[in-house]
Amino acid sequence: MLRAEVTQAHVLPRTISDVLSEASTAGCSRGPTTTYAWTLHRQTILVWRVKDGIQAPMRRLLLDQLPRGRIFVKVIPHSNSAAVTVIACTSGGHLYVWLDANFPAPPFSQQLFVSADDSSNGNAGDAVICALSAATAGSGSSLGFMAVIGTADGSLHLYHGSQNGIFPKQFHKPAPAAGPTPGMLGAFGSVVKALYSEAFDPLHNVQRQTASAMGALQLHLQPVDGSRWKLFVLTPEALDCWLLGAVGGRHNGEQLLWSYNLHGVLSVAYKARELSILAFAVSSGSISSGTAAAGPTHQQSQVYVWTTHLGATSRSHQHALSCLTLQEGSTVPEFIPALSSQTSSHVLSLESTADSTYRSWQVVAHNALSSCLLLSPSGSVLEWMSEQGPLGFLGSSPEHLAISCCGPVSNGVSNWLLLNASYGALEFKPSAAVPQGVPEAAGDTMTPEQEGAALEMLNKTVYLMLKEYLAGCPYRDLAEGLADRLARLSVFKGSQGRQLLVAASSSLVDQLAKSGTGVVSAASLRGQLQDKQIRHDLMLAAFQSGQVLQQVSPQQCRAVLEHAEMLAAVMAVLDWQRDMEVAAAELASGVTRTQVAAAAAAIQAAGILSGEGNAGYDAAASPGQHWEMFFSRPVVSMPALFEAIVMEASKVRAATGSEDTAGWASHATQQLLGLSGLLQAAAAGAQAKAAELAAAMPDELYKHGSCEPSWLSAEAPRAAWRQLAQGCVQLLSCLLQPSERLQLVHQAHLPSFEALLNTLRDTIRHSTTPVAPGVREEYAEAASEHGPALLATAEEEISAMGNAGILQVASEAIAAGEILQEGPAAESVVQLNRALVFQVERVAQQHQCHELLYNTCDLLLAYGLLDEGRLLVHMKQEVQESGGQLSAGSFTYYVMQRWRANGELVRLLHLGQQGFQQQLQQFLSSHPALLWMSQVQSGQISQAAGTLATAADQEQGSMAKRRRLLGLCRLAARAASAADPATTRTQAAASAGLRQLALQEQLQLPVTTPLTPAQLASAALQKAGAAAAGAGNGSGGAHAAIAAVEILALVADQQQSEQYRQLWDRSWLSVLQHSHVEQLCSIHAAAKEAKGQPEDFKLALQATPLYQALLKAAAALADVSKVQASLSPNDVLDSVANTLIAKVQQKQPADGAVECLRDLLTEASRAADPILASA
Repeated sequence: MLRAEVTQAHVLPRTISDVLSEASTAGCSRGPTTTYAWTLHRQTILVWRVKDGIQAPMRRLLLDQLPRGRIFVKVIPHSNSAAVTVIACTSGGHLYVWLDANFPAPPFSQQLFVSADDSSNGNAGDAVICALSAATAGSGSSLGFMAVIGTADGSLHLYHGSQNGIFPKQFHKPAPAAGPTPGMLGAFGSVVKALYSEAFDPLHNVQRQTASAMGALQLHLQPVDGSRWKLFVLTPEALDCWLLGAVGGRHNGEQLLWSYNLHGVLSVAYKARELSILAFAVSSGSISSGTAAAGPTHQQSQVYVWTTHLGATSRSHQHALSCLTLQEGSTVPEFIPALSSQTSSHVLSLESTADSTYRSWQVVAHNALSSCLLLSPSGSVLEWMSEQGPLGFLGSSPEHLAISCCGPVSNGVSNWLLLNASYGALEFKPSAAVPQGVPEAAGDTMTPEQEGAALEMLNKTVYLMLKEYLAGCPYRDLAEGLADRLARLSVFKGSQGRQLLVAASSSLVDQLAKSGTGVVSAASLRGQLQDKQIRHDLMLAAFQSGQVLQQVSPQQCRAVLEHAEMLAAVMAVLDWQRDMEVAAAELASGVTRTQVAAAAAAIQAAGILSGEGNAGYDAAASPGQHWEMFFSRPVVSMPALFEAIVMEASKVRAATGSEDTAGWASHATQQLLGLSGLLQAAAAGAQAKAAELAAAMPDELYKHGSCEPSWLSAEAPRAAWRQLAQGCVQLLSCLLQPSERLQLVHQAHLPSFEALLNTLRDTIRHSTTPVAPGVREEYAEAASEHGPALLATAEEEISAMGNAGILQVASEAIAAGEILQEGPAAESVVQLNRALVFQVERVAQQHQCHELLYNTCDLLLAYGLLDEGRLLVHMKQEVQESGGQLSAGSFTYYVMQRWRANGELVRLLHLGQQGFQQQLQQFLSSHPALLWMSQVQSGQISQAAGTLATAADQEQGSMAKRRRLLGLCRLAARAASAADPATTRTQAAASAGLRQLALQEQLQLPVTTPLTPAQLASAALQKAGAAAAGAGNGSGGAHAAIAAVEILALVADQQQSEQYRQLWDRSWLSVLQHSHVEQLCSIHAAAKEAKGQPEDFKLALQATPLYQALLKAAAALADVSKVQASLSPNDVLDSVANTLIAKVQQKQPADGAVECLRDLLTEASRAADPILASA
């Protein structure tokens, strides 16, 4: 709203604040000692003294008719009297004068006929009045005024008023343009005269011979002495100056001092095609034209002219401020190019605003500084000062109504005054009056002078905002530009300045307002705390509106917010303690004096710890002073409270079981309840304030200050909650009464457990540095430490409800779907909803305590409160929040893992039909032996075949299980689409796997677990070799060798490995060894000699192991080629044949051995052709 240092905020009177926003026009008038403001509301002029604020007496000046068009109002305070004269004149020419507006007397009212032109007949609707100015006249106690009215025809009328009457006089009427046209000789003489004047008269283009004949845009009446005034008349073409005397006075008469060619001079200076004069102002005092260091000075006044123009080449209008000086004794103002060019070189481009009937540009000159203030019709505030040159933008608001220069303040320099419809009259320092010479320190540090000025600025801003707040007015915009003003004091230059803001916040919260030794009452102390809270909230509002928080580090922003939260926590503790004392006195709500005493002891201990760092504090002071110290210093006392609660809770835990008295456990229970309630109250107050700040601040700004864990999640608060929770667990086993156990768990154990989890989670989530050792472990193990005790108490409570019949009544009411408001059934439902088990369930769900949540749902299921759908509700909610993609640590996976481990496979697989098909298969992806069932269940037969193949490969413990999986895999592959190549390959691989298992059984190996093809082939070769060495080439060895060949032929995608090639060659050599080619040669030779049938030799060939091995290999390779498309069975067999022939030839066998081998291979190839053709 206003980027300036506001020094005073004068609140609007109550009667004005409601109507000012609807007022048609308003203004301010400065007197010798005070300033008045006025506004027109309908047909009433409301006038009040600015400094009187909200209680200002109101002058209500009623017009006899509703004014149409513009109205000119001048409020004239008198220097030696409390009287104030008000003059109003409508644009239609109706004049109203209240000689002393303090008295409810009717005004002098007259319809003026100020125009001599017959066309202006004086009707109220005619805009015959275009300007008005007035000033005081007379001396002593007499009330007088001098007023000048300008009319549309260019005439000027003087009105001298006093208690003796009002005396009018027209002193200027433009002469009509008439007369004969000069002849040639006269015209030539005029030209010669003009050329002479231009050559030898320096004022020819500046000074006019006569006053302007155009209507006045603005008038300014300035007193010279008690009986003379200077009148400045601004017209669209010129600036005229008249010297006026009082009517009937010693200096009676009017004299034109000079007429300045303003339009012509400025058009040349700005090289303007078009130029319009908007407004002007004249400094009422004397402006020094030099400095003491520059030598002698003389006095001068300044005229500021605000114009708009089109440059020689520009297409848009620009605004410019021109400065004219009136030297003492000069006859015409002097346009100073150096001064004005400094401004014109920084011509301010503004959005064009529509002309307003009631609001126009306002310009106010400072009475002592070379500076002026401007207000646009749209509410933009601009400031110019000669030292800075360009116009400065101070803010914009449509509620800015008027500007003025108020009377001198304590430093002797007047402030600017801005009238705002919401904030009232705001005084702010001119830029030229702001100290610029505050010494700066080297580096990033601040000087003591800068620190003092910054703190004074903060305190003053908060004070002004407080004043507006107490008056019920807006206050936030008063801090606009605060960051810029602090930056000029080097606040943001280094860490010292930024820390100064944190220290100011802490000082405001921790200030000790009381003096003396007496102890203040709780009511008085609460009033002090409320005052602190209001002031600190206003400081936060100033930091936010003034863009200060964005300039500090996230840690410093967090510290300022924490101060507000700590103050709110202390206030909550004070209210809680008062309520507890009242409840204990009335024996209400189960509150006992033991609880109050335990909390008071903790507060007193915290007060002692808080006062340790305070100079002059006596630790042996009375308990009341410790109590007061705790509440007076929240920033120090809140961390001390956590430490005090840890000490008090440790005392209770240390005494557990040390006494045998019957009432000891109950007494300890009440102590823990008091300590827990105290800590809960403090945390609730701080959290409520944090939520309030989050709602009041923009998200980005609040996140800037929430970059780290909250102060409520530090080690000290965690230790306090931990001590309370562990103390409850320790004490539960000592309590004999179920009611005491329930009270302890409801009011202390569960809140402490939940708060501990909250602090641990906040620390883990928001820590910008590595989390301290043990924090994550404690968060993960807290549920296992406290969950059993909570569930045991919850089950005890539900059992008691069942015995009392509450469960049955509540269950029936819930099942009926009735909404009960009263009666036994309604009470049962309410009591059931408040049961501990539901609260434990909520905490377990929020903090992902999976085991505790599962056991809680089991407990509800066991007592018939809920069905198995409760688990599904939690699981579905988790799935929705995660978008369907769950992590391994999710509750849904925990349930699935628990059911799988417990063997509840039917229950597990049934989840696929309950909406968890995707999550179930995601979980079972690491358990293919179960995944295929889910895939078959959902109709994914092809995927199930692949999963079964994977499961079979992973099955290493049982041949029977692998056989079952491979059989199911082949069955699933057959049931799937036959056109799917992947499924076909899967089916072939399954068949190969089954054949390998069959071969392993045929070999009758001592191993019962499935072997790999390499292991199985090696075992077969070992058996074949043993048979050849010991049993003389027995049939068992031959079968083992054939099995080795078939096993290796069934292996897909391994033909290129070195191990495979070695085993492959060894297998065929073993088969060749068991085939006895020499015997075939003998059979062939004997058959030849006996001329036997060739069929006998053919049968002999087919009976050899080599023949059988070739057929087995052909069949196996045909199946493998379905899996491995690049495999060519013929090429493989041809390679085998060549290897065998080479091996026989290498041994130099008997005659005919190679031929016999070739016959054998040929016969085997002929038999294998149909098999290979099927591939």
